[in-house]
Amino acid sequence: MGIAEGIRDWHASGNHWRDIGYHWVIRHDRTVEKAKNIRPGDICLNHNADSIGVCMVGGKHKGD
Repeated sequence: MGIAEGIRDWHASGNHWRDIGYHWVIRHDRTVEKAKNIRPGDICLNHNADSIGVCMVGGKHKGD
């Protein structure tokens, strides 16, 4: 399971959302996972029509 799939499960099953909230997930090793197709209505209330969601996994320090 990729990181995006784990987040999808958390968002959909845990939060009862219809899908993952991000379009792209960037992993620790800089690999980019496509989480879903870009479509309006999924990211930020009142900003869905002009926004995409990107999740960067890890912290700001090396090794996080």
